[in-house]
Amino acid sequence: MKKIIFAFLILLSNSTFSQTLNDYQYVIVPVRFDFMKNDNEYRLNTFTKYNLEKMGFKAFYNNTEIPKEIVANACEVLKVDVEKGGGFIWTNLTIVFKDCQNNIVHKSAVGKSKEKDFNKAYTEALNLAFASLYELNYSYDGATKSLNIPETSTVIASEVIETSEVITKPQTTTANSLQALKINGGYHLVDTAQKVVFKLTSTGKADFFIAQKGNHSGVVFQKDGQWFFEYNQEDKLISEKLEINF
Repeated sequence: MKKIIFAFLILLSNSTFSQTLNDYQYVIVPVRFDFMKNDNEYRLNTFTKYNLEKMGFKAFYNNTEIPKEIVANACEVLKVDVEKGGGFIWTNLTIVFKDCQNNIVHKSAVGKSKEKDFNKAYTEALNLAFASLYELNYSYDGATKSLNIPETSTVIASEVIETSEVITKPQTTTANSLQALKINGGYHLVDTAQKVVFKLTSTGKADFFIAQKGNHSGVVFQKDGQWFFEYNQEDKLISEKLEINF
């Protein structure tokens, strides 16, 4: 009898944890993680949604109008959370995916940072946590039904939360695009591998920044609708054209 019960428990365990990220196409991102005091603090929620969409998920904030097909099929959707671990010196972040019954489907590796500045620490830790997710090479395999949400789908509101900076307009990205991530006093420009390429310091003008790229110091500015990085090298002015998504 004990052997039968033990075998049943094994089968139940396998059934519970057999799901993978590839079984899901849609994910809901909260506008505030539990350890935060404010919505989209340090822009972690924006950064999380951006990375999930880059991985291939169809992501929605939980304070936006969510397509009715998703609300009606909640168990076809994952909920994502970012958890902060304990530590005095290190900032530790883990990305957690849960199904409609709050079962953990997947946890990322722990992203760690020793940066003292909170903006840098949280950004770096989240970058490292997402690095382990990119290694999974996520690809929706259709194990759960596709909801086939039409572009004109009727939507209904879900847990609307007032926030001024969460929703960003759709942006076109290419292999050379740089994503601007807001930090105190300026921006970090990250490439498609989530590596910080530029550090921009704000000036009095919205289209002009003091810029640092590796060992090169210069300026990033907009001219005729295009962004440029200019710096001096061996007494020569070098100008590089950039693709930036703010």
